[in-house]
Amino acid sequence: MFSIAFLLVVVPRALNYYKGPKKIQWLYDTTMASRLLQQHQQRQDSAYGKYANTGKHFYYGSKKQLISMGFSEEAAERIENARKQGRVFQSYADLTAETGLDSADLVRIVSPKKFRIVTNTYDENHLLNLNDADTNAFIKLPGIGGKTANRIVKYREKLGGFVSAEQLMEIWYVDTVTIRKLFKCFTLENSEIRKIKINEMPETQMAMHPYLTKNQARIIAAYTRQNGNITEMKFTVLAGFSAKERLKLLPYLSFH
Repeated sequence: MFSIAFLLVVVPRALNYYKGPKKIQWLYDTTMASRLLQQHQQRQDSAYGKYANTGKHFYYGSKKQLISMGFSEEAAERIENARKQGRVFQSYADLTAETGLDSADLVRIVSPKKFRIVTNTYDENHLLNLNDADTNAFIKLPGIGGKTANRIVKYREKLGGFVSAEQLMEIWYVDTVTIRKLFKCFTLENSEIRKIKINEMPETQMAMHPYLTKNQARIIAAYTRQNGNITEMKFTVLAGFSAKERLKLLPYLSFH
């Protein structure tokens, strides 16, 4: 009887003792979470006020600064990558499309005054020659930033010149949608291409061309050593090249 009474009295009290701290801990965690959320919101408001008053566009800041403004790490990274491609955000809709954040949340982070409205300073009636234009000329095009303009010029130098506007799509980290919309702005009229003298150029120099691999340059050099000069007809049957590769490379080859 004593043991039964002990169990009926002591065990419930023991259970209540263990339930108590858990309940208190749960209440403590809830309070702490609420406090942390409030502090985070205050930091957002503080950062928002700081950037709103300085007139600094939010897309000029570093990834760390974007996070301090209230963007998540993932959203900040996507914004940073978009800026590297020359993307310009002109509205909340543009920013929502890039980050996936709701416009109601973005209003708290970004002031509408911070969007840069881009006006097209390029005369659409004037065609831009892809092989003559410098970075300043490319930047005037809508959607083209400084980094994209530099990539276009550098790739052009490696190629020896463009033979088609489609080649712009081969450049890494460019916004292909924007580039394709600009095709109508480009011309290649009276353009000169710097060609590869296939029977004279050293193997190492040939391999630097974007359309030639080291192995392909080695095949060309070996053929000229053993069989003499390569003609256009011989090149079309030379081993080591697919039909697509030959087609891309032919405008850049000189067989004289």
